[in-house]
Amino acid sequence: MSEPVSPYGPDNGEKPTRRALCWRVEAAARETREEVGVDHDPDLLEPAAVVHHLREPGQARIGAFFVATRWRGEPRSAEPNAEPAEAGKLVWAHPNLLPSNTVPYPAAGIRAWPDGTRFAPHGWWSPQACAERTRVS
Repeated sequence: MSEPVSPYGPDNGEKPTRRALCWRVEAAARETREEVGVDHDPDLLEPAAVVHHLREPGQARIGAFFVATRWRGEPRSAEPNAEPAEAGKLVWAHPNLLPSNTVPYPAAGIRAWPDGTRFAPHGWWSPQACAERTRVS
């Protein structure tokens, strides 16, 4: 699979959202195979949440999180991790009981799923916080 130079180009004939979602689903399936060691059909992945993460001003990203309920193969045990330079180890944990050292941005996406939150801003002011800060006393 090759990533398009720009999914928003005028000549690609597709809506940007469809192309972006297809790319993310295929990437999720590939990453699961590489990091966890199981294969699954990308068509069976269920969207779980989208996180709009702001690390610092000018450094924002969108993270798409998916749920797989069926797969082929056995998930790797915690050791060895397939990508030790990028992650400490693979840990199986309840979404609401993640280890304290879980990176906050992925933790936001993982925690959003069981709550039914489909969009989770992370690192931005929430609408509630903005309303509280601008409320006149």
